[in-house]
Amino acid sequence: MKLNHLNLTTSEVAALAGFFTSHFGFELVAMRGRQAFAILRGADGFALNLMTPGKGEPAVYPDGFHVGFFVGNPEGRDLGVAVVG
Repeated sequence: MKLNHLNLTTSEVAALAGFFTSHFGFELVAMRGRQAFAILRGADGFALNLMTPGKGEPAVYPDGFHVGFFVGNPEGRDLGVAVVG
């Protein structure tokens, strides 16, 4: 089984999209609704969707929630990097 996509909520869709494109190599596929929803695609086809929470709602995640990505380094080893929510 391969994970198809992940949807994350944030109050700063454009800024977080910039972070993932700059540091993790994602491509911005689409930005919609006054920067309220972004679709990013990884080199392996994985889709990362970023969206603002409901109007007036904060972006809330359970304690301990995180997402981990493997990131290669110049020596060819994979480094595990976690983005903590």
